[in-house]
Amino acid sequence: MSDHFPTLNNPAALPDTEIPPVVPAPEPLLPEYIAKAGKPLKKGETPAVRSDIIPYLGQVTDPEIGLDVNDLGLIYALEVDNKGNVTGEMTVTAPGCPFADTMLQSAADALAMAKGVGEVTIKLVWNPPWDFAMISDQAKLDLDLL
Repeated sequence: MSDHFPTLNNPAALPDTEIPPVVPAPEPLLPEYIAKAGKPLKKGETPAVRSDIIPYLGQVTDPEIGLDVNDLGLIYALEVDNKGNVTGEMTVTAPGCPFADTMLQSAADALAMAKGVGEVTIKLVWNPPWDFAMISDQAKLDLDLL
């Protein structure tokens, strides 16, 4: 074997360059979705209150699990302003969920059907990450988790 090729037996043949540190790969980008629905309330129309619109989310189910987004604990925030506009944050059960955009839009559309709701904006969020502890007790019974 020639002396000009670096080997473990001939470390002097190694180049004098410093080996750069290993840089970890970036985390995969998580999808961002914002769903919008509805239209501004007409003048004089009474804005909805939060407790009246939450049941509308019961119509939105996760197609892979078959339970609604309320019972799965996917709704993280939901606010109604004095003009009836709704803003919310929700997540999905896994970052690779193929139905994330559909579920968000379904949630926005369902809320927009409620009386006293104007424009609806629902944003997909990833923090805190969803886990089974967020599922309602009734849904846990339905899934045989209790």
